[in-house]
Amino acid sequence: AKALVLELDKKEDTFVQLEVLGLLRRLVEKGQTDVIGVHAYSYAKCLSHEEMVVARKAASVFCIVAREGGAHFLTQYVPNLIDCFERLECKLSAPLEALRELAEAGEGNAVAPVVPRLVPVLLSLNSCGRGAACNTLVAIFRGGGGDTVYRALVKDGAVEEPAAFQGSTLLRVLLLIVRDN
Repeated sequence: AKALVLELDKKEDTFVQLEVLGLLRRLVEKGQTDVIGVHAYSYAKCLSHEEMVVARKAASVFCIVAREGGAHFLTQYVPNLIDCFERLECKLSAPLEALRELAEAGEGNAVAPVVPRLVPVLLSLNSCGRGAACNTLVAIFRGGGGDTVYRALVKDGAVEEPAAFQGSTLLRVLLLIVRDN
């Protein structure tokens, strides 16, 4: 695992990084979740890669590690995942899927701080992105972050939001989505 991590740190060849990320994913699928989970710092760096395909592969490694019981290794990288989603202008749903897997693995409280960042973009997403965002919200609610989701629904002032979206609650945004569909 250490040799693979060193290859990710080199950032010399995108093809090599993609292959290493694919290999990390396969290792997790073969039962090496703990070994790969402790090296999350290396593939978290790939979330900020300029190539979208590398960021998507890194997010998929986060998904599989969380699904296979390694979510506790990944909670500190929640900001990296949401930053990746926003940096790529919400075109990539893999970071949201990784956040959903983390929340479904019982880390809903760790993922809950992304709720205020999802509310403003919900209406601008395509149907696939909206579905991923809504599934993430549901997983946060079920995974222990229900209080944060509830505050975003009713807007009791406990949730910070960007000035451009002042006054809109999550409930209002969800109702607009239902109306439009």
